[in-house]
Amino acid sequence: MKNILELNAEDARSYFLKQESYSSIDLPYYFNFQNLLEEVSKILSGHRLSDFRQETPRDFEHVNYQLVSNKDGKYAWRPFQLINPAIYVSLINNITKEKNWNLIKNRFEEFQKESRIECHSLPVLSESEKRSDKSAQILNWWQRVEQRSIV
Repeated sequence: MKNILELNAEDARSYFLKQESYSSIDLPYYFNFQNLLEEVSKILSGHRLSDFRQETPRDFEHVNYQLVSNKDGKYAWRPFQLINPAIYVSLINNITKEKNWNLIKNRFEEFQKESRIECHSLPVLSESEKRSDKSAQILNWWQRVEQRSIV
């Protein structure tokens, strides 16, 4: 497992532009966002979102896709939102600019100097083809939080 902060800006961008990073909602297999993210990324490459539209997304309602999932087969419904792919890619492009990514990494480095502060919720990458990033994240949480709380 590799912590997201161990990546350089370009690798972090690649990680965040994977379908698994875009949404962790368990959807049927035929919902594949990878092609959409790649196309939006090509279109936005070298551009800001505002280059395409003068209005900002906050000026509109329902910019993100809203869906609900039935939790128990009865009356327990859970709302979810998928962030608009253009907004998501634009955000990823911004935070993974070399200067911004280094700022984020340096800030977390400062936090980690304090021995009483531990952050185990950061995304992790699976370095095994047999394990997904999601399962690596769960395993990381289980090892670093759940197991340590037993002791």
